Amino acid sequence: MATNNTIVAESVLNPSGVLDTCSHITTTKKSDLVISKCMPYISTYTFQFWIRSKSSQSVVFTCDSTIRKIKTTSSWQYFTVTFDVSKISNIVLTLPKSEYWIYNTKLE
Repeated sequence: MATNNTIVAESVLNPSGVLDTCSHITTTKKSDLVISKCMPYISTYTFQFWIRSKSSQSVVFTCDSTIRKIKTTSSWQYFTVTFDVSKISNIVLTLPKSEYWIYNTKLE
């Protein structure tokens, strides 16, 4: 059976209660959202984002040797992860089967 994961832009109330556009991700099974080779230098980076899910889930953030479990709920939550990169790396969010809304992602 084919996997029918989707990512679409959707207008929702952002964490400040203002109508805005965010990413709406639907996973039909446990899936990886990969942001490829976005850190071209060996350095320290901070990844920041708002996330909420249809139901409580345990999302896993992975980059290079950094692994962090993130508990999501149906309310907006802000997460920031600071990590060192020793080689060109991908950011991976492992998402259990559910629906997610991700807003205002930043990589610095």
